Amino acid sequence: MNIFLLLLIIGNIALGLGPLFIKFIPEISPFTTGFTRFILSTIFEFIVILILWFRIYRNLKKVSPNLSARKLSKLVWISLKNYYFGKNRFFFRGKYQFLYLSFLGFLIVGIVVPFYYLSFQLVGVIFTTIIVNSLPILFITILNWAKRTEEMDGFKIIYLFLLNAGIVSITLSYGSIPSASLSFFGFLILIITILAFILYSVYISQDSLRGIQLLPPALFPMEVPKKARKDIRLLRSFYKLIGIHFFGSLIFVILMLILGISDRTTLAGLEAHRFIFEDLPNISQYILNPFIICIAIICTLLPYTFQIISSSNWPRHELGFGSWNTVLTVLQPLIGLYIGTFIWNEPISINYIIITSIFLITSIIIRYLHESANFRLILFQIRIKNSQITSFIKYIRVFREINDVYLTFGRVGVIFHASFRSVIRLFQIVQKIQTFPGVIEVKYFSEIEYIPSIKD
Repeated sequence: MNIFLLLLIIGNIALGLGPLFIKFIPEISPFTTGFTRFILSTIFEFIVILILWFRIYRNLKKVSPNLSARKLSKLVWISLKNYYFGKNRFFFRGKYQFLYLSFLGFLIVGIVVPFYYLSFQLVGVIFTTIIVNSLPILFITILNWAKRTEEMDGFKIIYLFLLNAGIVSITLSYGSIPSASLSFFGFLILIITILAFILYSVYISQDSLRGIQLLPPALFPMEVPKKARKDIRLLRSFYKLIGIHFFGSLIFVILMLILGISDRTTLAGLEAHRFIFEDLPNISQYILNPFIICIAIICTLLPYTFQIISSSNWPRHELGFGSWNTVLTVLQPLIGLYIGTFIWNEPISINYIIITSIFLITSIIIRYLHESANFRLILFQIRIKNSQITSFIKYIRVFREINDVYLTFGRVGVIFHASFRSVIRLFQIVQKIQTFPGVIEVKYFSEIEYIPSIKD
């Protein structure tokens, strides 16, 4: 099983544990709740980064006793510069990484989390849960189908039906909760929330710097210890995580200041005004609240850490991270349903819980088994004219199915590994390769197992 898929499942379960603590938090603005959980998470992420640097320093010291604190501070600065001022070629044609992280932070910290809870007040729990959890799944599935990254078939249709039936079943279980009237403003907030979540799910894995070397090998006259290399890889994930949460929190405060001053008529404007002028000056009392700390660690730090690690290391041959991420978000309201019933003793019919669990668990199992059953590993051997090898390698690297590419001596010029989930897609790639200028012969063979190369 894909270990990063397992981390994503655990992360979404942890996100769904929010109702376990939310009842103990005093009545505060949804904007305040969202801000405090992310700013607290940022503090904890900073502490983790300090611990990782201490571990790196200690391991490097073993092989380089002359490594001073001054040299360490230089290494820290170089790593920060290489990461945050590196250019992400997947984001608006190579913009700086800190702009990419600010964009993600704006989406998740500034819009998705606070506006999702605000939608409960504006359009009701039932309507919000159905729309926000179902539309992104449908949109990303259709997007992948249009981009030919996955094929649509009967099993996919059954899976989508069961998934959405489970979402509807969850929301029907809240039938005793009064729904708010659907106004134009409430509908607008809901649409903005959905679009922000879709963009976040798509862009979170669009990171060309996920494998960047934070510390160039030229800086080290010695072999970097294995433990230090592991910590450096983990450090890369926490640089991304703290960047999203920190930049997102700053942008969120600016947006709330603008909204709170300019809009005193809508619920969003009133809540923004309350956050800026009442809650923010007293933010220390909320940050020290033990239940908000629990939400910050269990429902924010852990799940988003798992999410970042998964998106940064997601295997290219698996179904896209964005697809699985949107699918597994349905676990969050399902966990909330269990907590409401079995812990808070809310009057929810046990029939809804059973039906919902069957629908959602069955849909996820069908999705996983379907993707696993159709998975094929293929080894390609390409004979090509020497003058075309460089341009050919650049050409094939565009295809997400293709993994490591190697040059060979003799009759075979290029070999590479590829993974496919449909025979149709395999034939499409073969045809594209055969028509490339200079290609003499294309051979491909089925593989039993392939272990990708690891590049530090």
